[in-house]
Amino acid sequence: MSFLDGNMKKQREANKKGVKNSTPQYTAEGSFLEEIAEDLSEKNNRVSSETDETNKQEQKSESGFKEEFSEDLMNDVSRFGVQSYSKAGVSFEKLSDTQAKINYSGLLAKNGAQDVFGVYGFGSNQKWEDVSTLTFNKESEGSFATTVPIEQGKNINFAFRDSAENWDNNSGMNYTFVN
Repeated sequence: MSFLDGNMKKQREANKKGVKNSTPQYTAEGSFLEEIAEDLSEKNNRVSSETDETNKQEQKSESGFKEEFSEDLMNDVSRFGVQSYSKAGVSFEKLSDTQAKINYSGLLAKNGAQDVFGVYGFGSNQKWEDVSTLTFNKESEGSFATTVPIEQGKNINFAFRDSAENWDNNSGMNYTFVN
């Protein structure tokens, strides 16, 4: 008697007693394959109905978002736009044709700088014009911010330093914002 024959005999005896064995049996009729096909079909139906439900919820939340929040978000965004070096913690928000706000929460701020200064100039990043220095104001969450004058049509280039002369200049590439 082979392993297969022994399992078939046990299954037949269990079936006569009305006991269903949850362990799949390998039979000559291929019922094991049929069980797998049924299981897969049930799982596909379940996944399909779950996907349909998820899609309905996403559509409902998207329409709610568009109606409920879009006006508020529109009012929060600067009409001139924001440029950012997000991983470095530097952002530039143009407030008008003559002013921008710079937020700094980068390397110096993360390492406990008490004072941050912005050294900036206009034009090409290789040849700065009208170089100046600004003192940043410390914000409550540990970042620094200031308002800077800008010149229409000229890029503005930034590097940051603290009072101990530690610099954050974007690994020598500076922070350049298109104006």
